[in-house]
Amino acid sequence: MNATTLDTASVATRLSTLIRAGDHIWWGQATAEPLTLTRALVEHRHAIAQGGRLSVFVGIGQSETLQPAQADVIDFFGYAASGPHRQLARAGVLDIVPSHYSHLPGLIRARTLRADVLLVQVSPPDEEGRYSLGLVHEYIPAALDRARVIIAEVNPGVPWTHGSRHLTADDIDLLVDAARARSAWNAARPAPRSRLLPATSPAGSRTEPPCRWVSATCPKPSWRR
Repeated sequence: MNATTLDTASVATRLSTLIRAGDHIWWGQATAEPLTLTRALVEHRHAIAQGGRLSVFVGIGQSETLQPAQADVIDFFGYAASGPHRQLARAGVLDIVPSHYSHLPGLIRARTLRADVLLVQVSPPDEEGRYSLGLVHEYIPAALDRARVIIAEVNPGVPWTHGSRHLTADDIDLLVDAARARSAWNAARPAPRSRLLPATSPAGSRTEPPCRWVSATCPKPSWRR
């Protein structure tokens, strides 16, 4: 499979043939966001959702891709409301998953967190035809194991890096060339309010196991549907 150069509308048309209403969609966070794919998804979300709704996992934010107005079609869930994603929390449209970050791969593999579609940013292939995950691994390998659809964006600005997982053309359902430069890390100074640290936990307090608060009698947040 060769990467295809497409405009945003054409990318969205291809996405609509692979993404189903009700799907839970994941992608790499921060500078690993595949911007060509994610921008096409949110700009054409109504057509892609085909009258239904989509769920999107929210990690660390670096771009302005996700906006509260997109909650007309998209349910947002994630482990943090950082950077630009704070606006989602402030608007009341972000469900926080009650889990430690390190538990995310296990929750994905156990299907407690659904990962139906994975959008991933990759490097150009090496001489063996292997695409590197480049800037991240984190929970991406777990999502690769569970996703029904894997859509990759080849970005020449992503370095080929070693790691536990690489992709080949046979692993990928749709491969597109990046139409945007990858995100650059924004090292902005934190606002005074962001410098405040939470008080030390009271003596005897403990961390609850992930998802313990969800019971049969509780309304299910978007990530549990």
